[in-house]
Amino acid sequence: MHRGVRAALLLASALLASACIATPRGQLTPTPLAATATSTPPPVTNVTLPAAQAEALLRRTVCWLADPALAPACLPPQQDALLAIEEMGRSGDRRFTAPLVDLIALELGWRVPVDAALTRLTGASVSSPRAWREWLAHHPTPPPPGYAAWKARLLALTAASTQQPKYDVLLTERLGAALPLIHWIGVQPNASRPLVTPRPVSGRASQFLAATDVVYGIVANEQARAYPQRIVAWHGLVNDTLGGVPVVLSHCLPCGGAVAFDRRVGGRALDFGTAGLALHSRTLLFDAQESRLWDALTGESIGEPRTSLTWLPAFTTTWQDWLARHPDTTVVDTATGVVRDYAAGAATVDVAASAAPLYPVAPLDGRYQPREPVFGVAAGGAFRAYLVSEAESRRVIHDRLGTQDIVVLSEGRGLAIGAYKADGVQFQRLEGTGVDLVAIDEHGERWDMREQALVHHATRKTLAAVPWRQAYWFAWSGAYLTPASTPPVDAAPRPPQ
Repeated sequence: MHRGVRAALLLASALLASACIATPRGQLTPTPLAATATSTPPPVTNVTLPAAQAEALLRRTVCWLADPALAPACLPPQQDALLAIEEMGRSGDRRFTAPLVDLIALELGWRVPVDAALTRLTGASVSSPRAWREWLAHHPTPPPPGYAAWKARLLALTAASTQQPKYDVLLTERLGAALPLIHWIGVQPNASRPLVTPRPVSGRASQFLAATDVVYGIVANEQARAYPQRIVAWHGLVNDTLGGVPVVLSHCLPCGGAVAFDRRVGGRALDFGTAGLALHSRTLLFDAQESRLWDALTGESIGEPRTSLTWLPAFTTTWQDWLARHPDTTVVDTATGVVRDYAAGAATVDVAASAAPLYPVAPLDGRYQPREPVFGVAAGGAFRAYLVSEAESRRVIHDRLGTQDIVVLSEGRGLAIGAYKADGVQFQRLEGTGVDLVAIDEHGERWDMREQALVHHATRKTLAAVPWRQAYWFAWSGAYLTPASTPPVDAAPRPPQ
């Protein structure tokens, strides 16, 4: 079981005092949906209960709706709550599917009646709480009135009474269709202790990093800084200022990568935290100013009004390569003020233990294995993913996305990959290493490969970088290859030709 889930369950047990809480099942052991279906009973006729009646059933299942302090008297669930769950199943009102899935995911002693209610309500028979959430993603149904406040109070059970922000601020109706699919991942908001203006040290003076350690490198206004994976993977994100630019480095552990953004929106720098929530196995952030939820991979706010953070180029590479590229770089130090095991690989051991997504995710695009590393590019109003392994072996890939010609350049195995506008320039190969790395075009001209652009060695002409993400295939495809994606999606991304 994931360490964060264990800690959260201990916390919840303390909050509930004498209440008996069963350990959540299926949170970290994915079961493919196709393997979970058994006999399917006929679905009931879909009806819509009056709003007052629907809200009354919700209140009866969560008797602490008015006051979380009432929970110890209500758990294990009392007879009236169990009867309300049964009534939801018999009601024929499929709007209760989402709240029932939320109940079975927490499993506070109501697993059997909730499972029976879901089966009767939906006509499906599914074997685990995780699979029920994935079923819900395949069969979206609007929730009943009062659902947002109900869900927030249900999850309030998992958080300390002094926790900020509270779920009733984060989980609101403005999240729209995403709200039923958002779920708790076993930790409280900011339990990962996000880093705020972490202490940097000179790269030349750093002693704790090995040459092959993975770092995420950012340059802003000619100031370079490396963020070691072994540190930021523990914390989920870093709020920092680099070269006078407010930046946030978002590390989505289940997504398999990190992305950098300018954290200014409307001229105001936002301060981000980790929400303890996920959507399609992509972790969610929140901003302290307006308590909106944000997708850690895309940098987009969830729900309305939609807002996007400005992407910043960040190379995923080795410490040796980054230091060779930027001899004057600084690097975030292990003196974070938080006790963590910052040894290489310690933060990612739980993810590495499974070949499947860490949390529920649906639907899955089966063209690649879910956790195949990809390099996803957005350009010309379209999106396309390239297998990292192919990009590393080919080194130079020319392509056209929508209206834009691009070139994808890879330094080699485990080293930086970047994507840039090509604008008619044809590149043949890469030469050199580190600060001396150059791309050679068809005329033999040399271009420096930088984070923000390719720079002609003699004329200083630039070819700007286009937004990229390195992540697992399931995370990238789930974020960008859906009908809701904006701008329009390249519906059939292809491997490099």
